[in-house]
Amino acid sequence: MKRRTQYEKVEKRLACIRLLRALKRYMRYRELERITDLSTATLSRYVIGELIPHQKRADELLAMAERKIHNYVPFDPKTDDINLLSIYADLAFKKLMGLRITKVLTSEYDNIPFASLVAERVSKPIVIASSKLRAMENICVPIKFASDRHEPLFVPKKAIKKSDSVLIVNDLTHVRIALIQICEKAGASITGVLWIDEGGVRFIKFEEVEG
Repeated sequence: MKRRTQYEKVEKRLACIRLLRALKRYMRYRELERITDLSTATLSRYVIGELIPHQKRADELLAMAERKIHNYVPFDPKTDDINLLSIYADLAFKKLMGLRITKVLTSEYDNIPFASLVAERVSKPIVIASSKLRAMENICVPIKFASDRHEPLFVPKKAIKKSDSVLIVNDLTHVRIALIQICEKAGASITGVLWIDEGGVRFIKFEEVEG
């Protein structure tokens, strides 16, 4: 069973407020009432910040969001809508609670806004792998594209250490493979892989990725 830290418990309650605020942009209070079984008065107090949901209600609201949110909110891996990305990040946070994460790793090719929001939610630093860093002190692995083209991907050697447990955030399979190899070269452990697709926010623990 995952163990929640006190930070995670508080952050989960705040995530509910962010989630309701973001959902309010896509639906009316009447619709929110229907999916939450809460009154407009209570929802309004949450949305404007007068009231913070207690722990049990926060758990219930985030569970509800995971079940029903697809009926109201699109899941678009390429979106630059900060409100949608905020919803995705809060749903990701629910999946990540209780897991050891010391760094969030993504690449310059995709997902920087989403990965940054996830890093903020879990309160950990973000590392962005780039094709532009070419100094010898960097860790380098090649990305293999579908066209059989190869391109190097770098991170500063000191950015990821053996003591780290890294969350990889990326939608592109071939880039994910390169990011995994970077972590392996650094000797760091990998918590798992997180991404968005049309079906929702996905997270797989690394032992399941390997399997």
